[in-house]
Amino acid sequence: MAKRKETLSERFEKELQQMYVRTEHWISDYAFFEDELKFLINLMDKYFVGAVIADADKNGNLKQLVGKLLKLNESRKNLELQIRENFAYLARLMQNKEIFDPEECRDRQSDLESDQTDFLRKYRTIKKEVFELSEHLLASQRSRKLIG
Repeated sequence: MAKRKETLSERFEKELQQMYVRTEHWISDYAFFEDELKFLINLMDKYFVGAVIADADKNGNLKQLVGKLLKLNESRKNLELQIRENFAYLARLMQNKEIFDPEECRDRQSDLESDQTDFLRKYRTIKKEVFELSEHLLASQRSRKLIG
């Protein structure tokens, strides 16, 4: 029995469903990023402030890092909004299959993927800086306790 060939419309519908599921996962990822960034901002802003008050250089590094985290959180909010808008757009396309432009849909998804790659690169870099500064601050606190 010969296998029936998929039509362009059927292929796009499958592609559309994949984009929808992928976008749904992105929304979940950005909810996690929101929680993690809040935690890291509070960690830097509240917990380590007392540890660096006496050391102006470390205090400057901490302020700079908190500033980067706040800016990254703004980027996360903007990107999450775009993702949610795209999710709604994909849902509308799935409901009204006759009203779509496959190229526009692919372009939007591709742009979001590119923006996410850029966000994740910045996110990992800043998170690494947070861990390095945290490790340094914790080590200096232990040293003070051993000396004092």
